[in-house]
Amino acid sequence: MRLVPFGPDLPNELLEERDAGNVVFVCGAGISRPAGLPGFFDLTKKAISRLGVPEGAASITLFNRIKNDPTYPQTFDQVFGLLQQEYGAAAVDAVVSRLLKTPRGATAEQHSLILRLSQSASRQPQIVTTNFDRLFRKGAPRHSFLCATWATRPDWRATS
Repeated sequence: MRLVPFGPDLPNELLEERDAGNVVFVCGAGISRPAGLPGFFDLTKKAISRLGVPEGAASITLFNRIKNDPTYPQTFDQVFGLLQQEYGAAAVDAVVSRLLKTPRGATAEQHSLILRLSQSASRQPQIVTTNFDRLFRKGAPRHSFLCATWATRPDWRATS
């Protein structure tokens, strides 16, 4: 089955498992790049810049290690945890919210497609995402989502 012209041909087995609720789609920040939003690396870099983090701070030391050592895991969530310790969660959240403001004219086409593709037989999207932007909500305003605001803050909450 193809959802879009020239798109991948999805195996029937995958679609059957999806319908049974046995498949979860994992989406990272790359899905929002066509809408003009930064990936996780650029978001981290811009947040550090906006906060004015000085050289030698634990957050920038970790960021530089990730940036300069290709064998080091890309643990940007840990950088944000350090930024929250250094500047407070409210300040970091405010900066990230400004950086992830949806640009004018941005569409949620990719998000809508993933939402459609990920729906089980009961029509519920089955998505896990690390995104902090709101484009999945824009792509499916009628659905409710279970979201984590930050990986470093375990305050899960249902949102709609």
